[in-house]
Amino acid sequence: MIQIAFVTDDLQASLDYWCGIMGAGPFFETRRVVDGTYMGKPSQPDINVMIGYWGDLQVELIKQHNDAPSIYHGWEGGPFLLHHVCVMTSDIEAARAKVAADGGEVVQTNDMPGGGVFYAKVGNGPYLEVAQVPEKVRALSDVMKQAARDWDGVTDPIRPISFVSKPA
Repeated sequence: MIQIAFVTDDLQASLDYWCGIMGAGPFFETRRVVDGTYMGKPSQPDINVMIGYWGDLQVELIKQHNDAPSIYHGWEGGPFLLHHVCVMTSDIEAARAKVAADGGEVVQTNDMPGGGVFYAKVGNGPYLEVAQVPEKVRALSDVMKQAARDWDGVTDPIRPISFVSKPA
């Protein structure tokens, strides 16, 4: 597991908690439209994504801005209830087959050039995100992790970043 993720309507309150109380950060922010599917149908959620590190664990904060159907839209768990955990794979199709064989249901997919992401419901816990991430994005994670090691806990808690998908 490389990541824990939370969906929130109040990014500032979530940042106050993760930076101020938990000591995670800084957080790198982007707003983007994600191409993918939800329940097998095309969907394009418009989301803010904020990623920071808490030690070696990535913390992701997500806020959706449109009504596109997605696992983020209408989340009633609140900003402090775990929404999903992420694991990495080098073969997303094999991982998808394994999740299905184990009784999981793929609920959402997000396209990513050179990789891909799917979210599955497995049991009664949070969603499981499985990601095949291209080298360019993995290198970006290393930059964010180093920034967390060097961060003084105050300066520039939110930093812009661009991902390999179209902006909102």
